[in-house]
This record gives sequence, C-alpha cells and structure tokens, in this order.
Amino acid sequence: MGLFSLVHFSDLHLSCAETSWREVLDRRFIGYVRWRLLRRRKHDYRLLDLLTQELRKEPPEHIIITGDLTHLGLPAEFKLARRWLERFGPPEHVSVVPGNHDAYRLGAWEETFAHWGPYLKGEEGPWGSALEDHFPLLRRRGEIVLIGVSTACPNFPPWAVGRVGRAQRERLKQMLRAHRGSFRVVFLHHPPLPGVVSKRKALLDLSSFFSLLLEEGCELVLFGHSHRTYMFSTSQTTFLGAPALTCRSADPQRRGAYFRLIFQNGTLRDVEKRLL
Repeated sequence: MGLFSLVHFSDLHLSCAETSWREVLDRRFIGYVRWRLLRRRKHDYRLLDLLTQELRKEPPEHIIITGDLTHLGLPAEFKLARRWLERFGPPEHVSVVPGNHDAYRLGAWEETFAHWGPYLKGEEGPWGSALEDHFPLLRRRGEIVLIGVSTACPNFPPWAVGRVGRAQRERLKQMLRAHRGSFRVVFLHHPPLPGVVSKRKALLDLSSFFSLLLEEGCELVLFGHSHRTYMFSTSQTTFLGAPALTCRSADPQRRGAYFRLIFQNGTLRDVEKRLL
C-alpha cells in the first residue's frame, strides 16, 4: 500500500446567524441562549478557511470528522455543513459520524442528515432513512479499515450524553472480527475511555463499549466531544481526541487543531497535531 495519509478533526459547531427564536423553542432553547451569550465568542469560522488552505497544499488520502458539525442540529446548519464537506473533499475521501449537537432533536431525515448522506455511507448496506441504519459505517483503504460508530442521541440540556446501543455494538463486533490482521481505525464522537468527560457528557454504555474494544482488539480510536486534545496509548491501541476545530483559545490543548496521521504499509508511522 505504501504511504497513506489521514486527517482527523472534530466539533466545528457551525451556526447560522439567521436562526429565529421560533426554531429553537424546544429542547434547543438552552443551547441557543448559551450560544448567544457565551459560546459564539469562542468559535472562529475563519479557522475553517485556514484548514481548507492547508488541505489543498497537502491533500490527505482520507479525512475523518468525528461529529458536532452543527451547533443546534437545525436544517439550515445541516445545509451549511454540507457546503463545507464539499470543500473538504468528495464523499469517497471524507467520512463523517454525528455528534450530540447534530442530534439535539432528531428532525425529518430529509431536512437533516440526508444532506450528508454520501458522507455517512460505508461500503456495506442496506441504508435506511434513520440515522442508526447507517452505522457502523465501514470503508476499506488497502490494509487500513475505517469503522465509524454513531453515538448521537437526543439530549435535554445540560446533558450531552451519547449511546452506541446493543445492535450497533453487535455489528461492530462482527466487523472487528472480520478484519483482524488489518489496521482497524474506529472513530466516534464521544470519548470511549472513562474519566475524559463528566458523567453528563459521557457515553451511557461506556463500560460495554470499552469492553468490546478490549475483547475484539482495535489499533486506533479517534474521537472528539471533549473540546481538548487527548492522546493515550496502550500496548494494543492508540486513542486520539481532537479539540474543537473552530475554537480560539490561548490554551494549546483547547485551541483549534487537527491530526495528520501517516501510515506506511498498513502501520501507523507518525502522528502530528497541527494548530490552526
């Protein structure tokens, strides 16, 4: 296979200035108020332009985005995110899993996740008109197998939990077993390790999911959600958590950044974190 480059980033939190109060008079309301009063000052979408410039200079073979592309999961935000996805690359070169903000309130498929349809599809179907029908998504790139897991589920603020679910865990187990001997990359939004985020932001079925990774084996896990850089390795698995891509911060652990990973002959050779 030779050299293979992979870029990973997360948590764009795209928001539309034209959002009306009527659109957020539901479980999104608290999130909208927090955005207006605080969080919008922390996100700088000019960093997306910097990222696209860097991707043009050094185009990777594949891009993985681990959720929270939108901030309130509104239809207009899904359309905006689709325009950015098209700038990052065609669907065959970009894989996406959703985050909790994308699923604030699961609206009609045609108005939300359908805009990202080709970026959510793996190589194995069938694919339905519900979010859970698409996961785990699987894409093979030579000796590297990319497996995307959805942890997105509706929340009532201040909760920001996620869930994999029994059916998806069973499908993941079969995929991991079927591809032993390959370099297996699992990617999801919520951290799959205990202690990374508080209980109100964690995976509800963290114990079952983490046990599955230990039992079936996995070489690399990519995630977001915590809005800070996280790097941890065991004898078997490397875990990389990306910060919020659009975050302006003096703290280098929270400042917008992405990972560029280089593989050689099916083995991870180098991991570089690049600040924006």
